[in-house]
Amino acid sequence: MLQFYLSLIQDPEDQDKFKVIYDIHRPRMTKIAYHLVQVQHDVEEALQEAFVSIARNIDKLADPKSTNVRIYIDKTIKSSCYNILRKRQELTELVNLDECQEIDSNEDLEKDAATKDLYRRVLRYIQTMPAQYVDALTLHIANDMSVKEIAISLHRSTNTIYTWLRRGQAMIIEHFPEVQAYGKIKK
Repeated sequence: MLQFYLSLIQDPEDQDKFKVIYDIHRPRMTKIAYHLVQVQHDVEEALQEAFVSIARNIDKLADPKSTNVRIYIDKTIKSSCYNILRKRQELTELVNLDECQEIDSNEDLEKDAATKDLYRRVLRYIQTMPAQYVDALTLHIANDMSVKEIAISLHRSTNTIYTWLRRGQAMIIEHFPEVQAYGKIKK
């Protein structure tokens, strides 16, 4: 798999940096993933998703042995695991819905289904946005990180992150008029 990740990186220096990150941080990432998802194929999926994300952002990472890089990597693997758990929860909810014998209110059920569908469509749309918006919005929404935490993780200023979040939020609202602001951006 390492060769696949390296093929995503053009700069030889960044490839060397990725190799160091891969060698140093993979064991801890695996432990974190096992702790959170507890299923072998989900662990592998989480690791793959995390390493692709790290490869995409390798140019933003400084010293592979630094605390900031470790924090970014930990948050990346946790985010990947939470995405898997979220998918798993959605499947469980669908199974539980099928097993229901009696439904109190079709209107509530339809509203809940519509909300989940909109949430999934918004998340898919975010993945089509420019990389800086994808990373900032994902860390802010899915990982519940503040602007300051995202700025540290992505090695950007808080003003830059705040701008990306605002622009990303505006793009979401423009594309999905039925979505109101998803809430205040946490500084």
